[in-house]
Amino acid sequence: MSDLTTGVVVGAVVALVGAGFLLTAWLSYSGRFRSWVLVRPPLTLTGRYWGLLSMALAGIGGLFVAVFGGLILAAGGTGSAPGGWSLALTVGLVASLVAAVWTSHRLLRALKPAWYRDWEDRGITEQEITAWLQERKSSRTSR
Repeated sequence: MSDLTTGVVVGAVVALVGAGFLLTAWLSYSGRFRSWVLVRPPLTLTGRYWGLLSMALAGIGGLFVAVFGGLILAAGGTGSAPGGWSLALTVGLVASLVAAVWTSHRLLRALKPAWYRDWEDRGITEQEITAWLQERKSSRTSR
């Protein structure tokens, strides 16, 4: 497989993963995907807000890696890539991952969606969230 083909394939796969993260963040912010509140991903450094801005930042990091990593591989590896691309890839990836982990633990109130702020203001419990999700699921299946 040529360097160009490898770069395109790797870039496409990582771009799909990044797009999946961005889609999850968009669905979470819009309120269409709320069950993430009850799930704690195992073996990760995520906090209680992992499904919101942190997913978007991880998606942006994934897309950044897809573009720069794919271009670096297509250029023949780090030795052939234009100067500074490997550094830009590393700094961009590390910055997005650090920001993702940080925002999963601490998220400003203004950056939380209205539905989540409402839940926090009411002091909603996990049992209430579970009941709400089950009610929503049963209303969908009864249609």
